[in-house]
Amino acid sequence: MMRTPPAASFGSEPDLSRTEDTEFVNSRKRKNYPDKEEINQLRTDIQKMFENLKEDQEFKFQKLNNMIIDIKNQNKENMISNETLRKTLEETTGLYRDLKQKYDTLVMESCAANNKIKYLEDEVEALQRKQLETIIEIKNVPVTENENLNEIINQLHNSLKVSVAPNQVRQVYRKKIAQNKPILVEYQTAQIRANILKAIKSYNMTNKEEKFNTKALKISGDPQPVYISEALTPNARRLLYQCRDLKKKHDFKFCWVSNGRILLKKSEDQPAILIKSSEQILGIINNVTTPSSAL
Repeated sequence: MMRTPPAASFGSEPDLSRTEDTEFVNSRKRKNYPDKEEINQLRTDIQKMFENLKEDQEFKFQKLNNMIIDIKNQNKENMISNETLRKTLEETTGLYRDLKQKYDTLVMESCAANNKIKYLEDEVEALQRKQLETIIEIKNVPVTENENLNEIINQLHNSLKVSVAPNQVRQVYRKKIAQNKPILVEYQTAQIRANILKAIKSYNMTNKEEKFNTKALKISGDPQPVYISEALTPNARRLLYQCRDLKKKHDFKFCWVSNGRILLKKSEDQPAILIKSSEQILGIINNVTTPSSAL
């Protein structure tokens, strides 16, 4: 009886199903768990991390705490400084108040003193003007050797046709301290002086071509103009000089002297201005040089 031969088996052919099962089983059995040493190292690292974090937090906390302490100290110092500043300010305010009071007192005293000085200056000016109210000043009369001033004055009276008795002339002299050495004549009364001044004005109006000069006084040599005016105080002289300069530069028509006082006039239709001080003259100059202002 013949049997069917068994299936042929080749050694080179692997049993695939068996191989796959075996590998699957083996792969499931191998698990990658950390060993104890790794776990301990991890624990150590974590602890170290927390320690570092703690140290960092403590450092930051200490730093913050120090800052807070510094701020408190600064605030305390500021409070002390503010208190010191407040006291200093109070002391300074008190000192300023005292100084202000003293300053105001000094200003008041200065104003009172200035007013008194101005009053005294006016009084002195009035007294000097009173002393000079009988005196005339004759300028530009040449000095001659062995001159006789009384004869010159007599000739003055004759030329002006003014009757003056010898006893009505108190004294005649030259003002030696002046550069041109004018002749001063002092009369008994202010009326005689007024008569002389009126006569010289009339003479010059009548003789416009040849005003009063040395020829009228019988003085030899070429005729020289002679000027006769009121004797003025030093202050009036200064004001007259300034007013004449103002008249020349700013087209004022009149500037004259009356009883020792200086008067200024812009034109015939305007009122005369009595000049009392240099400050007043400066004010007039400022007014005439400012287009929008008027006298």
